[in-house]
Amino acid sequence: MRTLCTILLGCLLLIDLGHSAWQHFYMPLDGDLPCGVIPDHDVQAVLDDPFGFKAMTGQRHVNPNRFFSHAALFHFYQEVPAHLHSFVEPTTTPYLANAILKTMLQLAFVLVLTRLVIGRQRFFQPSTFAIALLIELCFVNYDFGLGLGIIDTASSYLFFYSIPLFFFLWFVSPMAERFASLKRIPTYRAVLGIILIPALFLSGPLNPAILLVLFASFAFAVIFPSFRTYLFPNGFPYLSGLEHSLFFISVLFAAYSFYLGLFDTIASAQSIPVSERYYRWLFGLQNQLLSQTTFHVLLGGILLSSLTLRLFTSLAWKGYRRLCLFLGLFSMLYIVLLPLGGFRVWRPEILRNDVLSPVTIALIICLARGCWLILTEVKAIRVRTISTALIFPAILCLGFNDKLVTTFYDCQQEALQQIANSKGQIVIISGDCTLAHWWLVKDPEESRNAMQMLELWEIAGEAEVFVQE
Repeated sequence: MRTLCTILLGCLLLIDLGHSAWQHFYMPLDGDLPCGVIPDHDVQAVLDDPFGFKAMTGQRHVNPNRFFSHAALFHFYQEVPAHLHSFVEPTTTPYLANAILKTMLQLAFVLVLTRLVIGRQRFFQPSTFAIALLIELCFVNYDFGLGLGIIDTASSYLFFYSIPLFFFLWFVSPMAERFASLKRIPTYRAVLGIILIPALFLSGPLNPAILLVLFASFAFAVIFPSFRTYLFPNGFPYLSGLEHSLFFISVLFAAYSFYLGLFDTIASAQSIPVSERYYRWLFGLQNQLLSQTTFHVLLGGILLSSLTLRLFTSLAWKGYRRLCLFLGLFSMLYIVLLPLGGFRVWRPEILRNDVLSPVTIALIICLARGCWLILTEVKAIRVRTISTALIFPAILCLGFNDKLVTTFYDCQQEALQQIANSKGQIVIISGDCTLAHWWLVKDPEESRNAMQMLELWEIAGEAEVFVQE
């Protein structure tokens, strides 16, 4: 019976993942792809300055702390779509490449989050697959998912937020086990983590912000003895020399990444006073709290899990309360400090789904851990059944509302067919959808980068530029 339940839950997991794959396939080509795939002057400056030394010595440029994100985007779209020409039409290859990358990344998120939640427990059992399915259902990619932001709808943003966030979770997972169970970090994981640190923290400001806020949360626990005793009832773990090196180098690179951000020409050009940033932040916070149904469902599930554990298993409740308190402290500090990270005109209210993805991950961990403890620690079968019967359907509703939208894809496919069949040097595209831009292209020169990208993918024919009516 247990084997049958495990297989059934695994099939449900694969079905939902398959639905997500279809959603990822139909996501449109976004406006930041062309300058990343065919580097313009700004992106080339980043690729020529991996560690930001030129930016610090007078040759300032955009995104000096995002080399690894730009490099990954460049190599992925230079190589992968070309290898897919044997399977699909050229106009389909970039969409298939996006779908493969996003689906693999989503599955990787589910696996690493499941491991974080269950710890070192046996993986192939019904309760573990139930938690993996719960986490998978939380990855709403459209509709409500517009406020979730873990797997970004814009493929270029995937390299600046989603992929760095996944590797950060993989990076901190042995650290989390270290503080939870006092078991040492395996030597190979510590060494591999040290090797990957430059890529982790020179992929944009997200990972450095997460690490420094986590460090501030731990510092808060160390400064206040009562708080430290509450969070670490078994004592603060003694760290080995290798573990000390891992933490020290991580914080050093995170601080260096923030310092490099001071030389970002975009940040200096779009700077506004801190007071105005916090004023805009208030509106962003209001919009996120009131309009994002996903957050309401996650918080409701956490509250129900907390109530169940408090009433029916006091020992598990104490550990769960410590986890929620620490992640709550982290989330609060992260949100409050966000305006200090700068301002971008395309993020006018400071808060946005991709920027808030670490908070979303924290909520998912709390919910999944609560459900795991209910399934494994609560002895009363009726209580387990009622609790899970309330939480899982609520998360399932998010999945049912996660729409499959093909409008943008269909419109872009029509435009790509017009370009592929064109005979002249300038293609006039009909339709009102954007194509590898954030706006409709009226000036032919604006499309030159995009056309070079389409030529690389063997989509463009004789045409060199396009305009949209």
